[in-house]
Amino acid sequence: MFKDPFAAAGSESDPSGRSSSPLVPRFTADTSGATLHRPNAPANVSAGHALNVTSSKAVADTMAMLKDGLAEMHRKYGIHDAQLEALENNVSTIEGIYADLSHDVGVLCAENRAMIETINQCLSCISRLEDELESLHENGIAPSADGINTHDVDGQHKGIVMAGNDHDMAGGKKQRNNRLSNIVRAAMYHLIGIDSKTVPPSSLHEGVFWSGEVGDENRALRPNWETWNVNKVAWVREIVQKIQTDGMCWHSGLTSEQLQNMAMSDIEVAINSVWETMRARVKASQKSKAEHHVNKIKNRRTARKKKPASVKRSEMMFLLELKGAEYDYLFDWKYQSTDESQRSDQQGPIQSDAVSSDDDSDAPRSKTKPWISHPPTYHLAAVEPLVVRLDQQVFRAHQRSNNAQGNTYHSHIRGARAEKELPSRKGAKAGALISRSQVSAGWLAAHPVNDLPSHIAMDVEVNENENDVDDEDGEGPQIDPALQ
Repeated sequence: MFKDPFAAAGSESDPSGRSSSPLVPRFTADTSGATLHRPNAPANVSAGHALNVTSSKAVADTMAMLKDGLAEMHRKYGIHDAQLEALENNVSTIEGIYADLSHDVGVLCAENRAMIETINQCLSCISRLEDELESLHENGIAPSADGINTHDVDGQHKGIVMAGNDHDMAGGKKQRNNRLSNIVRAAMYHLIGIDSKTVPPSSLHEGVFWSGEVGDENRALRPNWETWNVNKVAWVREIVQKIQTDGMCWHSGLTSEQLQNMAMSDIEVAINSVWETMRARVKASQKSKAEHHVNKIKNRRTARKKKPASVKRSEMMFLLELKGAEYDYLFDWKYQSTDESQRSDQQGPIQSDAVSSDDDSDAPRSKTKPWISHPPTYHLAAVEPLVVRLDQQVFRAHQRSNNAQGNTYHSHIRGARAEKELPSRKGAKAGALISRSQVSAGWLAAHPVNDLPSHIAMDVEVNENENDVDDEDGEGPQIDPALQ
């Protein structure tokens, strides 16, 4: 190996042949742009430090950004949490309101059902009372002068006299009668097993009047609703004895001593009265809707007859020609014609739409179509002018009264005669029936079925001079031409 003599002592020659002597210049090659691989060369400290600084800053920025995002999310979460709590409170409030409304709706539904039931019961009672009243009128059974109802018991007309002694005063006797009726009614409801709002059950088969055996606590009375006599024989005496001994258990109107001293016949009559009422309810419940509808129409027509009859009676004093007893039927509701509304194809006088002279208003009255009255064919020709005069008087009186109130009385016109039967008034007084002299002989001959005492009263002599009264005030304000 070549040794450099100018090398420093202790130094060794470079293995590559280059001298390390300070006196011998070292040859260096230009290595710029070339990279030499030097194993186990130390790392570049500056570059690594810069890289570490850059990485730490990026991480810090990222952490800061994450912290800011997390804080924003936390803030929004707090807002959402508050909104959620508010919504939960609203839901709780709504649930409470819904529960209250549901309860109120349930209460209203229950009240509505109760009202519907009450209305149906009232309608049933009204229908029953209408049927009873119609039946009473048809059978000639009407309230007597002293206010005590009369009923047809066992085919004979007998006044129902409730419990009481002959020496009692009228007021005390009536009070005692009402108390007995209350006791009997309560006893019948209890024995049948119903209340006052329930329709009595139907009868059992023939000859059976009790449901259950003797001694059975559920044993109930089942009356026969067809005839009274079978009930009177089968169970009435037993019920009378129960009322005398246990009447205080059902109603406290009378004492036990008073019930014990009461005649059994009086209690039987009271039981019969209650049975009649229950029987009417049973019969009414068995009618179809169509029958109830027919009854309503019939009752409505009856009401439309009763009103004009009452109006005519109030004006009777102004027509001396109609003061005779033979004309009493003209003021009875059964002899009134049913008013009908004028159809569009019918021609008739319309009420004047002009305002009367004593009315300061400039507005015309509304036009109304008149109601048409159809007189019966059994009227005498001489009666028609009197009826027309009566209608004129009624029209004038109501027109004067209604003018002061700003109203207009509904006008009537007389239409064509209508074929009608004579009303039946069994048991009525002679004055309430039309007399034979007021019925057309030709019509009566053609309708012999009406020639009965229940349809025609005894003749009443007619004063021929009564029809000679002059027709004063024959024309009045707004009188229908058809009535003149």
